[in-house]
Amino acid sequence: MKVSAYIAASLFLLTVSVGCSAGAKAQLPWWQTIKLEPAVMVLDNLEPYDFNSDWVYASFISHSDIKAQIGEADYQAFIEAPFSFGKVIDLNGNGEDEAVRVGVYRDKDQGKGIFLAIFEEGRLVHVIDKSSSQDFSVLQLKNNEVRWYRCTTCSEYRKLVWDGSSYILE
Repeated sequence: MKVSAYIAASLFLLTVSVGCSAGAKAQLPWWQTIKLEPAVMVLDNLEPYDFNSDWVYASFISHSDIKAQIGEADYQAFIEAPFSFGKVIDLNGNGEDEAVRVGVYRDKDQGKGIFLAIFEEGRLVHVIDKSSSQDFSVLQLKNNEVRWYRCTTCSEYRKLVWDGSSYILE
């Protein structure tokens, strides 16, 4: 009896899921639909290949990029949230603050993705990139840690940490 109830419930959920996706289209959140095209050839006096030798275009994400593509209410909610496109914190404990910024890139093969760049005393010291069809990412400073999100309402993030010799995502 329990198995048949489980199967019936599973079939119902499958039918509802298929029905929803086949019928009226659900509206995706703005951070899944915005298009941020990496177009700047120079970022803070660095060329895209300084970040990664395969990159031909790269841009840091800015508020103006977002504001131009979403409604005023969504933009107001975003700027009131505890997110930003750059954070300053001493991650490696050496007494010097690192600047962490997020952006988008396009590589030689026309692949696209997001990146996180870490600067110390104005020097690029580390880059973490992720191939992605989604253009958006954002940072949050919480409990003295930098969190890298790909949305503004989810609880999924990667924590940027210093492991004693390098910056990594946990």
